[in-house]
Amino acid sequence: MKSLLESEGVTVLEIAIGGHLAIAGADQGYYLQVLPEDRVRARAILRKNDLGKYIFLEDR
Repeated sequence: MKSLLESEGVTVLEIAIGGHLAIAGADQGYYLQVLPEDRVRARAILRKNDLGKYIFLEDR
């Protein structure tokens, strides 16, 4: 996802996420954060590429 967004000119910010627990082979989380001005475009790009189910919105 990161490379897709970057290839479309979206700025992906580096964020640090603390370790988390994986139980019985469950997928681990992978988080991306984009600039506020890129959010709408980033969401559209992910949805267009069938990645919309991975969008987690946290608007502050």
